[in-house]
Amino acid sequence: MRRITMSLLIIMVSISIWSQSDIPEVTNKYFIKNAYITTKAGQAPIFGSISMDDGLITNVGQSLTPEYDAMIIDADSSYVYPAFIATLSHIGIKSKDDNNDRPKVDRPGYPPNDVAGITPEQSIEGIFDGDETSVKAYREAGFAVAHVVPKGRMLPGKGSVVSLTGESLANSIIQKDMSLYAQFRGGNRVFPATTIGVMAKWRELYKNAELSMAHQSAYKLNPVNKKRAQTDQATEALYPVIKKDIPVFFKTNSSLDISRAIRLQKDLGFELYPSEVKRGSKGLSMVKKNNLPLLFSLDLPKKDDSKEEDLSDESKQLLAKKKESRMASLDQMTKFAEMNGEFAFSFLDVKAKNVMENVKILVENGLDSDQALSALTIDAAKALRIEKITGSLERGKLANMIMLSDTIFTEGAKMKMIFVDGKKHELKVKEKKKSSADNGDLDIAGKWKYAIEIPGMEPTGTMIITKQGDQFEIVLTSDQEPDQEMQATDIEQDANSLSFDFQIKTQGMSITVGNELTFDGDTMEGNVSIPDFGSFPITGEKVSNPE
Repeated sequence: MRRITMSLLIIMVSISIWSQSDIPEVTNKYFIKNAYITTKAGQAPIFGSISMDDGLITNVGQSLTPEYDAMIIDADSSYVYPAFIATLSHIGIKSKDDNNDRPKVDRPGYPPNDVAGITPEQSIEGIFDGDETSVKAYREAGFAVAHVVPKGRMLPGKGSVVSLTGESLANSIIQKDMSLYAQFRGGNRVFPATTIGVMAKWRELYKNAELSMAHQSAYKLNPVNKKRAQTDQATEALYPVIKKDIPVFFKTNSSLDISRAIRLQKDLGFELYPSEVKRGSKGLSMVKKNNLPLLFSLDLPKKDDSKEEDLSDESKQLLAKKKESRMASLDQMTKFAEMNGEFAFSFLDVKAKNVMENVKILVENGLDSDQALSALTIDAAKALRIEKITGSLERGKLANMIMLSDTIFTEGAKMKMIFVDGKKHELKVKEKKKSSADNGDLDIAGKWKYAIEIPGMEPTGTMIITKQGDQFEIVLTSDQEPDQEMQATDIEQDANSLSFDFQIKTQGMSITVGNELTFDGDTMEGNVSIPDFGSFPITGEKVSNPE
C-alpha cells in the first residue's frame, strides 16, 4: 500500500489510490434511463434515455437499449438538462492581492506595461489551477465549461475555454487564447489612472499595433531598404484582435461603460462583447442598434427589507431610489430579450452558490425560464463559438449534463449529479440550512478523537473544531502522520450535524473526501465517503474544550 499525504482518511485514500491504479476502470460508458430529458432550452422534455461513451453523447431518445458494458443509472424520473456554461469568469484563478502602495517607478506617467496593468500577452496558462476551490464550487452548481480570463487592471490578458473537470489545464482546455479581456480599470497611481486615460491608452496601443503589423507584413514581402520592425509581446498580442480572429470581452458594468466601449470599438474596429453588465438599461438600445451580444452580470443587487415606518423622510427617498435601481437591474434582461437581443450571463463577480438563486430571482421578476436556461447553455455556447460541441444534449456533443430532483428553477429542486466530459460527479443533496433560531448553539468547539471503522483496520486521529461567530473551522491530523494537518472546506451546519469535505492531492490526482457527522453531547458519529469507493462509519469523543 502506498504512503500518501496525510488526511483524515489516510488509509482509506491509500486504498482508493491503490485500487484506481491497479484495477482498470470497468467502463467509460454510461446509460441514463427513466429520465425527463430536455435536450435543448425551449424544447419540451422527453421521457427516455441518454447514452454516452468516451466523453461524448452517443444517443438520446425513447426505447433505447444500453450496450452490454455500460454502467446503467436509473434516474427514477429525475430531470436531465444540458450542463451550464460560464461565459466569462475567473474560475480557477487564485485571488490576486492588490498592492495599494505607490509603485516604485521613475516615470509614473510612462510606467512599464506590467505596472500599468497592460498585459494582453498573458494567458491563463500557469495561473489556472484545476484544483482551485471555485472549480469544484461551480461544477457542483451545474457548470461543465467556463471561459476563464486572468485578473488584473486595464488589459489583464487572454481568455481560454476549459472543461471544469478539476484536472490540469492541459487536460481541460477546449479553446486556448480565444479572447482578450479588458476593463476600464486604471493603473495604481500610474498612467493610465483614469477612465479617460484608459481610453487614450487603448487607442495608442491599438494604433501602434496596427502600424507594427503592417510593417511586419511589408517587410516579409520585400525586406530591401526596410528596417526590421522592433516590437514587444504586448503589441503582438493585439494582432489577433486587429484581424478579428478573437473578440474583446470588455467589462462594462453600466450604460456609460457600454457607451465608452462602443465608442472605442467604432473608432478602432475590433469585435466587442460588452460584459458583466449590471446597470445597462439605458444602453440596451445602443447595443441592439450595433448588433452586439451582451453578457449580463449574475451578481444581482441585494434586496433592502428596511421598513419604511422606521425611516426618516430622507431615508425613505433613498430606499425608493435603491428599489427602483434594483428593479431596473432585474428588468434589463427581459427588456433586451423583447428587443430580440442576443445575451448570456457573466460570472466575474458572482459566487457559485448564488448563481441558481439569482437566476430564479430573474425568472420570478419576468425573465422567461426558457430564455434563462438558454442563456446558461446554448446561447452561452454560441457566444464562445462552441455550440457545435456543447450547450445541448445531442449525439456527438460533449457529455455535459446535470440531473435534478425536479424541473429546473423550481423551488426545492436539488442537483443530484453532473457529467463533465462524460465523467460522473455525484453531489451531496443538502437540505436547506436551518436558521440559527432553529439550530440553537451547537456546542462542539474543542478537541475530538476519532476512529474510522474499515474492515481489518481502524485509522484514528484528532479533530480540532473552533467557532468564530456563526462560522466553524475544522483542522484534522492523523495518528499515522501527526505533524501534518488538513483544513476542512464546505462546512455546513444543520441542527446538531456538520458536513464538510477534504480535497486530497496525491499521485497527480485530487480526491474529495466527504464527511457527515452528528453530535450528541461529548460524542459524535457519522460517515466518511469517497466517490465510487463507498462510505465508512466514524465515531469520536470530545477530549477537551477550546483553549
